This record gives sequence, C-alpha cells and structure tokens, in this order.
Amino acid sequence: MPFDIQILLDLEQIRNPIFTKIFLLMTQFGEELILLPLMCLVYWCFNKRLACFAALNFFSALLVNHVLKITFCVNRPWIRNTQLSPVPDALDSATGFSFPSGHTANAVSIYGSVLLWFRKHIWIVILNGCFILLIAFSRLYLGVHTLQDVAVSLIAGFILLFFNQWIFKRIEKNPERDRLYLGLIFALAVLCALYTILKPYPDGTQDALKADGMKTLGAMVGTVCGVYWDFRKIRFSKSEKPWINMVRFIIGLAVLLFLKPMLKSPLNQYFGLLLGSFIRYFILLFWIFGLYPFLFTLLNTARRNLNE
Repeated sequence: MPFDIQILLDLEQIRNPIFTKIFLLMTQFGEELILLPLMCLVYWCFNKRLACFAALNFFSALLVNHVLKITFCVNRPWIRNTQLSPVPDALDSATGFSFPSGHTANAVSIYGSVLLWFRKHIWIVILNGCFILLIAFSRLYLGVHTLQDVAVSLIAGFILLFFNQWIFKRIEKNPERDRLYLGLIFALAVLCALYTILKPYPDGTQDALKADGMKTLGAMVGTVCGVYWDFRKIRFSKSEKPWINMVRFIIGLAVLLFLKPMLKSPLNQYFGLLLGSFIRYFILLFWIFGLYPFLFTLLNTARRNLNE
C-alpha cells in the first residue's frame, strides 16, 4: 500500500460527524466563495496595499497550481485506490486533477499574505498560520488530497509568498515601470492560455479542467487591469466613515454575486466554455479592482460638488 494512500485510510478510521462538519467548514475558507468577498472587503474598505499584495499572491498561486495540475495530471486518491471513501460533501469542490492541492495553495496565498504583512503581531501570525494548517489538513481528512498534494502546495505557496514580497517591493519602488509589468503579465497570460489549450491530456480529461485555468487567467488579467486603472486614473480611497465602507461592500458584493452566475450561460454559449470562462472572470475581477472603485469615486465627486 503506498504511504500516501495508507495515511488517508488511517484518517478514515478517525472520522466522526463532529470532526467532519468542522473540517467541511474549514475547507471552505480555502474556496473562492469566501476568499473573493474577503478580498473585496480589504480592498474597498480597509487596506488597498494589503489587498494588492494578497491578490498578487493569490493569482500567482492559482497559476502555478494550475500549470502543475495539467502538467502532471495526477488522478484523485479515490480513483487511484478504490478502497478510499472521500467525504461525499467534499466532492463538489474536488474537481480536476489532484496534484497539488488548490485549497492549500489558496490558503497560503491569502492567509499567508496577512501573516507576512502583520508579522510583527504574533497573535495574527499564529491565527493565520493555524488557518493555513487546518485548511491543508482538512483536505487530507476529507479524503480528497494526498499528503504530497498538500505538502507541495505548502512549500510552493510559501516560496511564492517570499518571492512575491520581493516583487511587490520592486513594483512600489519603481512605479514608473507599470506598463512593463502590465506587458509581462499579459505575455505570461497568453503563454499559459496556449499551454492550457494546446497541451495533450489523458483520455477522458474534461474541458472543465481547462476552463478552471482560463478562469484563473481571466481573473489575473482583470485584476491587473483594474489595479493599473486605479493607479493611473482613479486613485480611490476608503471612506473615513465605517458605515459608508460597509454600504460600499454590501452593494459591491451583491453586484459581484449577481454577475457571477448571470454571465456564465450567455458568455459560454456565445464564446465557448474556455473563452467564455476567461471573459467572465476578467469582468468579475475588473469589477472588484477597477470598475466599482471608479463608480463610487464618481459618486463621491458628485456629492462633493453638490455640497459646494
């Protein structure tokens, strides 16, 4: 019995309803449903620089994770060994190939960003470190990833964190090179899109896996375009009044949650699954980082003009 499979079989023996509910909840903190609203909250209401740093880590982690998945094409544990029985409620978020763990990569990128940003505050470091480890362990407990899936994501995620910290500092020190950074990201997106679409896959690989990669690329390009627009033109800032920030957040998030399902069918029907997925996630992230900040900046300007 392979070592990684044996670990999952052993974890099956300690499952109970309480632990299962806890780890099903914990694993959701590594999913888009929680991470995107969290990014909106930080960007619109609290700390733009932290949100941009987290976004840099998040989308680079997604990109690396996607490239590794489609390069190695490792099947999920229960496909490799039919003795395994993953928790049924965890299967909806366990699509595509297994290696490496996307939830773990997401957790390291977002909560690791907060950990690094507030590294002088020991309680924040401990809290976010525990979050990362619990989310990583949840993937093992639920039976949807092996130890190497999670371990590689942890290692790669922390390497990316420190590398991106260096990149982020260089970007802030050399803002006049913003067009160069924008061009490099576009070139990287094109290369990754071509690799995703053109590389050979094992028989039976579904287009949904390729679509996941195109979502990542669309979101990454949408984020960069939004941040670039803000840096060049908008330069929005959070309100000094907490209630205004919360109203911004509620309205902006409601629009985001409306657009996400509403755009899916018409874009996929008109452009196809791959390009439609790219465009949809470009729009969603451009809304977060560019269009919505532009709209409430316009509103603030109009209100000031009326008061004058």
